[in-house]
Amino acid sequence: MFKIAVISANGGIGRTTLTAHLASLLARRNQSVVAIDFDPNNLLSLHFGLPSTETDGLALRAARGQLWQDAAFSNAEGITFLPFGAPQDRERSDFGTRISREPYWLSEQIDRINLPSSA
Repeated sequence: MFKIAVISANGGIGRTTLTAHLASLLARRNQSVVAIDFDPNNLLSLHFGLPSTETDGLALRAARGQLWQDAAFSNAEGITFLPFGAPQDRERSDFGTRISREPYWLSEQIDRINLPSSA
């Protein structure tokens, strides 16, 4: 399983668009794809047909100690995607604090997501 991270501290440079196109390309090549949106603006969801107003997502699930994958959606292309969601300010802060204080926590959470096998 490959993990590809598209990261930048600057906004508006195409990170979300690149991620959406990369996920679509991989899905068209019969690869299993899970796209995870770590941006509180939830714009990746719009690329995959989910309204940005969806409240469930990884941040809310993380704050509640629940599995992230339970908030995932799949689209017609076969892409599974996990929105950031719309947590309350405290939950969003707790999520950020956990990432910064526990260096392996994020990787462990991603590893817990059950990916479907590639065709």
